[in-house]
Amino acid sequence: MLIVLTETTMNKDYLTILNKIRTLHSRFKDIFRECNITSFSDFEPDIHLYKYLQGNICVDSTNNTKKLILTHYKASEYHINKWINNNLPSGEQEYYQKFLLPPFSYDSRDFSFSKLALEQAQNTRKDETDAIVPHLSTIHAEANLRWN
Repeated sequence: MLIVLTETTMNKDYLTILNKIRTLHSRFKDIFRECNITSFSDFEPDIHLYKYLQGNICVDSTNNTKKLILTHYKASEYHINKWINNNLPSGEQEYYQKFLLPPFSYDSRDFSFSKLALEQAQNTRKDETDAIVPHLSTIHAEANLRWN
């Protein structure tokens, strides 16, 4: 719920917020199932999330999915922490600390999936456009004919 609160205060669109929540929820569900975690207090991102990002668990996750959870997790962690520190008195800050996403100590550059996801997206777009390149002159001529 703190993610929704902080994203709303940043005037994010509800679909953006929903997408972030769905991504995090579905990945947490997979990680918790694979690691037999029953409580969020047992979740340790330096162990469990790291295993996921390395591909040791949930091996069917794509590089793009891994990139998304890492991006959403890190951004949510930062924004929630910032919002709590800026908007709550120190007594309440201590209470809400237990609801924060635990930070992780590794860097996203430790993994190659971000680069691989970008390359895969570029290759997919290239393959899709390569299919129409031979027909481009015909399409252009037809467009000029219809325009005139």
